[in-house]
Amino acid sequence: MRRLHEAELRIRFEDRLKAEAILRALEPDNKTAPEGLTVEGYVSDSTLVIKVRTSLGVGTLLNTLDDLVICLSTADRCISDAVQSRSDAF
Repeated sequence: MRRLHEAELRIRFEDRLKAEAILRALEPDNKTAPEGLTVEGYVSDSTLVIKVRTSLGVGTLLNTLDDLVICLSTADRCISDAVQSRSDAF
């Protein structure tokens, strides 16, 4: 029997809208996770919560968390840049 490994990321953003936008940006990758790996997310107030569970080993858990942090950082930066560009236009 394989051991289940779990982790939870909690990231607080400036507002709920940004947290929801980043969650939506991550959804396509999360839907294609291999069997034995689940990634679920939701927003509570302005906090994005992501839960990762895997029976594929602790290495898979750590690699998945690393990928998520990179994707979160990229999405956050893209949204911030888009908002800044829009405000510069006005």
